[in-house]
Amino acid sequence: MKLTRIFIGGILAVALFAIFQASFLAHIPLWGMVPNILVVFILGIALRENVSSSNSIVCALFGGLLLDIFSERPLGIAALILLIAVLFIKIIRQRYVRLSFF
Repeated sequence: MKLTRIFIGGILAVALFAIFQASFLAHIPLWGMVPNILVVFILGIALRENVSSSNSIVCALFGGLLLDIFSERPLGIAALILLIAVLFIKIIRQRYVRLSFF
């Protein structure tokens, strides 16, 4: 039950961040760049969760598809980039990092 709440909460947060980024942050560049809070959030999930969990992979796929739908990029580019980044973090954490408090 608790994992379902965390999963649904993560998906809702990704959806809200994607809508906020596409509607508001796209028009406010900081130092010539547009901040991408969805990428930071998804990579934070990947760093925080257990290596065997797949919540960050699903959030990366869902968030990437939402970003692609809200932008003029071809469908699947942001989803593919986010999936590769999350999988890279998971591989590095599984092979090289041992954290006792996660």
